[in-house]
Amino acid sequence: MSTTRPVRNRRAFAAVLALLLAAASGLVVSMRTAEAAGVGLQPLAVVAAEGTATVESYRYNGADTYQNLDAYYDTSWFGGAGRPAVIVIHGGSWANATKAASASASKKFFDEGFAVFNMNYRLTAPTGSHAGTPWPGQRTDVSLAIQWVKANAKSFGVNPNRVALYGFSSGGHMAIASSVYYRNVRAAVSVSGVLQPHRVMDVAVNGSVGADVRGTGVVVLSQWAALAVQCPYYPTWAECNSRWNSFKPETYFSSAAPPFYAMMGDKDTVVPPGTLGAIHYWATKKGQEHVTVMVPGAAHDERMLTNDPTRWAAMITWLRSKTA
Repeated sequence: MSTTRPVRNRRAFAAVLALLLAAASGLVVSMRTAEAAGVGLQPLAVVAAEGTATVESYRYNGADTYQNLDAYYDTSWFGGAGRPAVIVIHGGSWANATKAASASASKKFFDEGFAVFNMNYRLTAPTGSHAGTPWPGQRTDVSLAIQWVKANAKSFGVNPNRVALYGFSSGGHMAIASSVYYRNVRAAVSVSGVLQPHRVMDVAVNGSVGADVRGTGVVVLSQWAALAVQCPYYPTWAECNSRWNSFKPETYFSSAAPPFYAMMGDKDTVVPPGTLGAIHYWATKKGQEHVTVMVPGAAHDERMLTNDPTRWAAMITWLRSKTA
């Protein structure tokens, strides 16, 4: 059964969507069911709808209530060749926040004609009754969401071979880390991504690496990174070394991996700005297709992309070419 809430115009739709997304993680209402072989499904609720445009919440895996997402799609897409899809991954140092933080970016991708799947995932920090899930649980959840989207692609008017990932901050790390590890999407986009967690640790422990210097933001992020890996940063300890290597996207860079688009600000006080140049070096060395964009004067802020029409248009043009 499908239950919809009519909204009279786009402005009202956006306002209702923004309000409901903030509370979506708490809604458990039996609504529209999508079928997929081999994928656990627990339908949640319709978040908002206007005409043929709809946002609905689903579980992409039945094991944990955090494994849910909001699907943005348009029923007018049904029966066509299939739209490209973007799975959006929120930030929060792998330990905080929810998909509500990514509602604005999700709406922008939807307005560009992409189906969007804005996902929650198991967090590394204890939250409520959840004990916390260490890395690579977050990467696993991205893979589960990808599998769910592909298995249910027809139900959302999506072409399962045209899926990409997008994320901000730790979400940007997860987007690229998942794409190069699983190699089951067409492309990944990262904004202010923590693309070298070990660099964060080096700066926090040693005080500086090149032009990157220790500050409160870097120190706090280093603590969250250590929690994610569940291991102190001792590179000479074999067990920790293997865990940290699995946390580094560059470990899996390859000419066979999907391309990525990474943007950072040179005034970022959370993620060391030297990350971008280092990532460019390793991607080039390993033949990994990529684009890196450094934004002068920008801090650790997703709006350097989403609120700048020129940068947004350039990224969208790139993403369309990779998901064509």
